[in-house]
Amino acid sequence: KSHNANAVDSPFITNHDNDRAFGALRRNFDNAKMAALVYLTMPGSPFIYYGEEIGMLGSGIDENKRLAMLWSTSGNCKNPANADWMDQICDPVNFQVGDYESLLHVYRMAIRLRAENPEIGRGEMQVINTGISDVCAWKITYNGKSIALVHNLSFLQEDATFTLPGATLNNYVSVIGGKPIVNGDQVTVPGYCTAVFALN
Repeated sequence: KSHNANAVDSPFITNHDNDRAFGALRRNFDNAKMAALVYLTMPGSPFIYYGEEIGMLGSGIDENKRLAMLWSTSGNCKNPANADWMDQICDPVNFQVGDYESLLHVYRMAIRLRAENPEIGRGEMQVINTGISDVCAWKITYNGKSIALVHNLSFLQEDATFTLPGATLNNYVSVIGGKPIVNGDQVTVPGYCTAVFALN
């Protein structure tokens, strides 16, 4: 933004030239869910490379990274002719769409968080130092309103408690269960959870 005050960030995990993210995330759906929650709640206009939202795999030659979207167990588009690896471990869209524990559902919830909180896409971001290495948090201000976005990335699934004055819980998405708690100026966010707090 030092070169263009009107610039808009465009966060993404992968695109058609990269190995698909699910492999780098250890083929772990919980890891993929947290990755989605983090990058889809960043300021700017994030991009989702098709298949990322259901956990598709693909690496090696470019054709393997551009396999057809798995819409269902039948009726999908054809894969690129030169693809030499086509194995997948994820369920297709028609299976995930009704599963509230699926990766696709978490992508939808992350998009919902953005829709409910216009600060996310349009506001000015400021890092919040919680003093906890597993917590990624920032304050975003837009049109005179501020929110705090908090991601507890603890692989050990440990709760994180820290000071966040004036916080009120707006909404949250928990990958493994548990609900954030506000107790005065202290907040507790469960492991593998994203929380949005309004700030007074």
